[in-house]
Amino acid sequence: MIEPLTSIPVRSEGRRRWVALGLAFLAVFILGPRVAESGDLADVKARGRLVLLVHPTQDSPFVAANLDAMREQDLKLVELTRPEQFKGVEIELLQGFAKSLGVGLGVRVLVEGYDALLPALLRREGDFAASQLSITPKRLEMVDFSAPYLSDWLAVVVREDSKITKLSDLSGKRAAVIDGSSHLEFLRAASPGVILSLTSFDLESLEAVEHHQADFTLIETGAPVGGRLDSLHPHLKVALRLQEVGTGIAVRKGSDLLEPLDKYLSALKKSGELQKILDRHGVRGAVQ
Repeated sequence: MIEPLTSIPVRSEGRRRWVALGLAFLAVFILGPRVAESGDLADVKARGRLVLLVHPTQDSPFVAANLDAMREQDLKLVELTRPEQFKGVEIELLQGFAKSLGVGLGVRVLVEGYDALLPALLRREGDFAASQLSITPKRLEMVDFSAPYLSDWLAVVVREDSKITKLSDLSGKRAAVIDGSSHLEFLRAASPGVILSLTSFDLESLEAVEHHQADFTLIETGAPVGGRLDSLHPHLKVALRLQEVGTGIAVRKGSDLLEPLDKYLSALKKSGELQKILDRHGVRGAVQ
């Protein structure tokens, strides 16, 4: 059962996005995964630019728009196309990878939501998709992922007075979950009896729990079970850990960009530079 939050807006185009995603899955089921043309790397070098598909959110340390740049240049979110107009871990990672290939980085914003990223990638509107994308079984049916560069726990977060302590306690409760996210996929699989209230980003979900508009939300965090989520949300705690998840960068099935990307990420890890990038953006979690 899905119900929108009464005071937190849910995008009106949500139904259309679910239809688009469903059609993409149907195409994969009927036709099989579309293997990318072997020349993805050659195409990138020929055009001199690698294109990254993103869905930036205000509170994300992975991909966020530079609001100062938007104001100074009087630009809308969809008009941002240069890496310096964004900030975050994955912008820095892909900018470095593009440089290693001898090309520049272009960014294409999809405002519709996380679930618009992979269909756009399959339509060849970009070379990679990234916005803290968790590697999930359903996503792997559509695309390939880099080796996970980060792992963390997907945790159930509740108010400090909540009685939720185990998975069975979630049935019949209201969850504030990001529309089109991996959190939604994991929660539906783990506890189908949950009432869903769809939100647009993590901060919105956390506020829904704080304001008693939802009983819990899901957040990727290293906070221990029973511990406070963070200093910004002193009245929220981790009730239980749902499962460990890995974060990666999506490419089309069979893309020859995957191997050099994995080698680049592996080199960053070995040199310690990956950890420095995560630290610069305040990201906690285990480096893979």
